[in-house]
Amino acid sequence: MDPRTLRAELERLGGRIRSLAVLYGVVEVVGLAAASLAVLFLLDRWLSLPAGVRLLFLAILVVGLGALAYRKILRPLRRRLTAEDAAVAVERRFEEFDGRLLSTLELEGDALASDRNVSVDLVERLREETARIVDGVSFRGIFELRHLRRIALGAAVMLAIDVGYGALRPDLAGIFLARLVGGDVRWPQRIFLQVEFPGAAENFTVARDADGRPTGVRIARGASLPVTVRARGEAPRFVELRTEAESGRSGSLQLTPTAGGEWVGRFRNVREGFVFHAHDGDPNDDGREIPVEVFTPPGVASITSELTFPAYTGLARRREDRGDVEAPVGTSVRLEIATSGAVAAGRIEFDDDAPPVALTPVEASAGVWSGGFEVVESLSYTVHLEAENGFRNLDPVTYAVIAVKDRAPTVRVLEPARAHVEVTAEGIVPFRVVVDDDYGIGAVDLAMNAFGVEATRATDLRDDVGPEASERRRIVYSHLDLPATTFEHEDGARVPQVGDSYTYALRVTDNRASADGPNETAVEDRRVDVVSQNEKMRLLTERQIRMKDEVQQLRELQAEKVERLAQILTDYEATEGDVSPEADELAAAEIGQAQITNRATRLCRDFTDVYEDYLLNRIDRTAAAERLIPLLLERKRGSSQIDGFDFGVYRPIVEAYRSGTYGKLDVLGRLLEMVSCILDVAELHSPQAGVAVGDARLEVDPTERPEGIRRAIEHQKAVLLQLDALLERMDEWEDFQEILTLFRDLLEDQRDLNSRTRESMRSR
Repeated sequence: MDPRTLRAELERLGGRIRSLAVLYGVVEVVGLAAASLAVLFLLDRWLSLPAGVRLLFLAILVVGLGALAYRKILRPLRRRLTAEDAAVAVERRFEEFDGRLLSTLELEGDALASDRNVSVDLVERLREETARIVDGVSFRGIFELRHLRRIALGAAVMLAIDVGYGALRPDLAGIFLARLVGGDVRWPQRIFLQVEFPGAAENFTVARDADGRPTGVRIARGASLPVTVRARGEAPRFVELRTEAESGRSGSLQLTPTAGGEWVGRFRNVREGFVFHAHDGDPNDDGREIPVEVFTPPGVASITSELTFPAYTGLARRREDRGDVEAPVGTSVRLEIATSGAVAAGRIEFDDDAPPVALTPVEASAGVWSGGFEVVESLSYTVHLEAENGFRNLDPVTYAVIAVKDRAPTVRVLEPARAHVEVTAEGIVPFRVVVDDDYGIGAVDLAMNAFGVEATRATDLRDDVGPEASERRRIVYSHLDLPATTFEHEDGARVPQVGDSYTYALRVTDNRASADGPNETAVEDRRVDVVSQNEKMRLLTERQIRMKDEVQQLRELQAEKVERLAQILTDYEATEGDVSPEADELAAAEIGQAQITNRATRLCRDFTDVYEDYLLNRIDRTAAAERLIPLLLERKRGSSQIDGFDFGVYRPIVEAYRSGTYGKLDVLGRLLEMVSCILDVAELHSPQAGVAVGDARLEVDPTERPEGIRRAIEHQKAVLLQLDALLERMDEWEDFQEILTLFRDLLEDQRDLNSRTRESMRSR
């Protein structure tokens, strides 16, 4: 193959390659320019870019397209492609040349000179192989035009879009070209916004022009301003209200779209004036600004309530510097309301169906208004004020009216302690009642009747009916002397007899004065059975047996406490004072002694109850015992103790008996000796032992603690001595009761013998 022919063909191929590269560059530059113009048009149309940004984009576009044209067009035009360059391109496309095509071009002319030491036969063979390959391929196969066609198609589409849109909207195309070079030309408006202020304007007013469009707003300070924006034209993506306050602060309020195509929002708690306009993202809206002016609305500065209570409550008139009212039903309330701002009228509105109460000026110059109502039920009220310009006070505060209902009195029956009691026909039934009421007690009535008989005997248990009877708490102590009291029975009126049963009820009323009358509380279904003295003594004996068991248990428990405290003292002394007893051990000893005191106090009540049963049931029929009855009743009447045991009632009685004031007492004296023992335990020795243990536990100086423990042990041993004395007296009492029972049985037998003798005499 002649290398010269091959070179000529390859040089022609290089020219086509350069032309194709220039064509590529032209298509790319044109397509990029068309796409860039379209993007700039969309950006500027949507965002209305500032002139500086537009000029910057234009400069970037020009510089970028110029650089691309230089690299893609000018450089290929200035470069001449040689046959060797074309050979390299062919060999890249057709791998079967394997370098032969470029070698054939190089092995010609001087390359075959004899001094180059090149084999002519080999060169000929290379040329033949190259010629054979060249005959089998077409150099045009190196051109791949699909990519060029795609680029050209894209460029043509973008160019067609630009030219077509410019032909359809020459006005917008002209505006764009003018703005592209920095011209101050505005895009036409696409969305039109209309601002409205919905709702009842109690706290703001709107000024409008001749076309009905709002031009300004006056609003009360602290009120909320609702805003509705209607959009015409294109549907906006968003709508916001851009604001600029009097203080210079700027901001925006995003509105919420509704189903009707409106955008709504609210300026809350307006405190200062500002100017706002609606914005939808379209920079070419008209930007109509609406000023908002703030003024001070009427308001409640303070409320003073004057309460006049119902007379039966006994409460004095009271003034309170607050609007909330808590008072009994029937209280008259007068409100004095100090206002701020110019107030022309006002009223009090309630949350129920009650009619509103108009306010009247008290001191017009000082802004004080007055109104009143009566407390009937719990509710709430608000104070509404209206200024001369028609505006009202903002968000009126709600005040509570709590109607305190007059509660029924509460009743605690302390005596008789049980709902079912047994008394002798000669006995006295004590009544000790604690009555509480919120305003005053009216009556404490005892209604008692024989079982199965409707006729009732009513008694007012109060000793007085004077002003003190209306106090809020009364401890009423009274009694019913059965031998001196008659009741209606089926066989007529008579005093109680053995076998009779009575029911009684307590009815307590307060001093409420109303159409419904006073409140009432009743304690019913209580019973009194009249039994013989033998039966009553039998019941008391059974109770004393149980009490003796409790005393023995208490004695054993106290002995354990003495032994434990002695062990603590021994352990302490064994350490020679170097280590104090554990705090929890002394605390446990203190708690244990408190348990002894509590149990002894309960036994005091049991022993005094037995004493009272013997005395008030007149089991001891001596004259001395009869004199003791009014003394006991008087001391019980003067007691103010409600919970727990009142040592002040029995300690003077015991001391008087010890001093011989009552003379020699047989049955009751033995009982008072027992009461004296248990009183000493519960009131003196056991509490003193507990105090001594506590003092030892809290002693700062370790060397002083053993002395406190010893004092506690001495008091504990005194408790043991008193309990031993009590048990001894109880044993003597049992012996005495056996003798007394035998004597009573003897008397009963003698009476029965006498009765039979008289019957026998009558039968003759």
